[in-house]
Amino acid sequence: LYVVPLFPPIGLWMAWLHARLFPDGWPTGRIARPAMIALAFIWIAGLCIVATLPDSFASGDSYVELAQSVRRLPLRPGEPIHVYGGTPDSIGFYSGIPLEERTTSVGGYLRALADEAETRPTFLLIHQDQLDELTDRKIPYREIARQRKWQIVEVLPQAQQAQ
Repeated sequence: LYVVPLFPPIGLWMAWLHARLFPDGWPTGRIARPAMIALAFIWIAGLCIVATLPDSFASGDSYVELAQSVRRLPLRPGEPIHVYGGTPDSIGFYSGIPLEERTTSVGGYLRALADEAETRPTFLLIHQDQLDELTDRKIPYREIARQRKWQIVEVLPQAQQAQ
């Protein structure tokens, strides 16, 4: 999406270039027409190949797949998913679910999530580098989904064991 604004100027530049190189219109020589047709087929084949490629070549690295997992969580309408370890804006964008970052200290935030888990299901989108914070603070959790950088966990009530 970052390069989309470049398409109109590139299109105008190509039209200007074509008008300078071919003032009488498209070349109609013996080689020009088959070359244009071959180029069109190559372009269409390239678009078809790109359209069938997965979101990410590295398995488990797709924000779209993780966002789909977020959408499947049993959240109430408008309820945000808690986030710890950064701001994965792409996941919020693809899932359409608001993200709520921590505003308190790490210990207070994670303890509040553990307390919340006693009364209702509580989900946390956590950066892989921060996952040890849950184990260090003995907060039980269950993995829901993961990708290379982020993981969705359900914070379990203290009575349950971490899986």
